[in-house]
Amino acid sequence: MGLLNWLKGRVDRDARHLVYAPIPAARALAAPDPDLPIRPREDYVRLWLTEMFLKKDRAWFSEWHPAVHALTRFQYGDGEVELPYIAGPLKLPDMAEANVGRVLHLNHALTPLVPFNGGSLEVAAGLLAMKGRNDIAVLIGALGRFADLLQVPQLSTALDVAAPLASAVEDLLGATDGALHLGLHQTFVADGGGGANGLRAGYVAVVLADEGTLDPSELWVAEDRLRRGPSAAQNRPLDGFTYMLFRIERREERSSWSGLAAIDKPFREAAEAFQAGDPALGRIRMKQAIFAAAGSPDLTWPDRRRVATRLQEELAYFESLVGALGGWLASLANWPLPWMVGSLLAVIAVRCSGWLVKEVPHGRQ
Repeated sequence: MGLLNWLKGRVDRDARHLVYAPIPAARALAAPDPDLPIRPREDYVRLWLTEMFLKKDRAWFSEWHPAVHALTRFQYGDGEVELPYIAGPLKLPDMAEANVGRVLHLNHALTPLVPFNGGSLEVAAGLLAMKGRNDIAVLIGALGRFADLLQVPQLSTALDVAAPLASAVEDLLGATDGALHLGLHQTFVADGGGGANGLRAGYVAVVLADEGTLDPSELWVAEDRLRRGPSAAQNRPLDGFTYMLFRIERREERSSWSGLAAIDKPFREAAEAFQAGDPALGRIRMKQAIFAAAGSPDLTWPDRRRVATRLQEELAYFESLVGALGGWLASLANWPLPWMVGSLLAVIAVRCSGWLVKEVPHGRQ
């Protein structure tokens, strides 16, 4: 049947008992992300579980064991991938028996930061209830450790884990009479198509409540917390309902490429080669890093250009050190105009050896 189809079926079947409430920007007070569309090929997206309230309506932690899950389907590289995730009390310590009936402020990432490449981004996320003894929590924890392998910047290195993990979660649900206690299912597309499923940064609340018992227009978010009331000035934390508050994060740039091994490894090898006095190898490795950045499926198109340009600047810097070294040696030899003569001779020497090196910036001044 497939884990995604199982999750979608449960959410769709119980839709009349769920309130699905995207929180508009006007009711998201001091939101970390502006209410902006997530643009295909230009922006990154990540799904967070921000807050959760688990009502005492089951024998939690004795007969039923909770587990937070997410399964996303999206375009990655040249194809489509399904990315599962699961976490239980061992991964989320606040999700404990003592905290049933209390608001849990989790801010837990359910997906890694990935480029939105257009098409559709389908999300099934929520709270699973698995029936069994305490050893079920241990099994959930073991699956959660495998799921952590998918929470990496370079997703391509971990995709081999995705399908076996989804199958394992599906088998566990079958073996434990698993149920979807509360869930979100939505297929997002690029904003501007006229529907209500445009992919935008912001909050989405899912509340276990029958239609008509809760007015979504009364829901607010302040400091990552779900609240209920008639206005921004008059609201209080939502209580009396099991709910989950999700946040869709939007970013224009990755903070660094250090987690992308296909780029970072040859870059570090290039730096080591320059330091070891092997500029030819350093240039080869740096070109490998530049080409890896230009074609990385883990970077948006603007970031590919930005990172490749930054690597080219790093290459120019390493090359300029050759001229600086020549100037320093010339100064030690008390040559006239050492920083000009030494720099030029060093550049001439390495160029005659077949390595094209730029002069030291402003070396003639």
